[in-house]
Amino acid sequence: MSLLNFVLCRRPHDLFQQPPKVTKLEPPEEPCRLISPAQLEFTDWEQEDIQRLWPLFSTPRTVKRFVNTYRLMRAGLESAEETEQFEGKKEKPGEYQVALLLLAVVTSATREAMTFLSRLDEPFDEPGASDKPLQWEDVFATIKEPIVDEAWEEFIDNLEHVTQEGFERGVARSELERWTNCVARYSFSVRV
Repeated sequence: MSLLNFVLCRRPHDLFQQPPKVTKLEPPEEPCRLISPAQLEFTDWEQEDIQRLWPLFSTPRTVKRFVNTYRLMRAGLESAEETEQFEGKKEKPGEYQVALLLLAVVTSATREAMTFLSRLDEPFDEPGASDKPLQWEDVFATIKEPIVDEAWEEFIDNLEHVTQEGFERGVARSELERWTNCVARYSFSVRV
């Protein structure tokens, strides 16, 4: 700790005491994983889907939080294969759409996010649902009722609107569980 920091962090009567003893920091047991700069860049189809989701956001600050948090999620992908599966192709989008949509929910609608996340299992609890992909419109229709308030209904209507084009891929239960747990860490609520 520098003398200036010591002086600024102490009360006046503490100035004549000895500064705290500094211990040597040990390097981490596991080396840090280097991230390729390309891993932080969005594909063209990711950018198109991000543009589709922008009507959900009401302030530039929430958009910035959304984009930066999404970059953090991409940085967490550990291998080239995992990144490839996440991105998919323009004709067949990968799991990024699930992560993107869930992250848009928790960053743009913090009030509704907890209810949304807690109801996500409902569409898959129906008989015969297993892990076959469901279309987003079916997921939203199932979790919309009961309507909590007018803001909830408007929120679900907005989600239905922004996912009408480009989000035809649907979502499987396993993907939803994986990305809901990941995205919930970036929300202001606890997943039920």
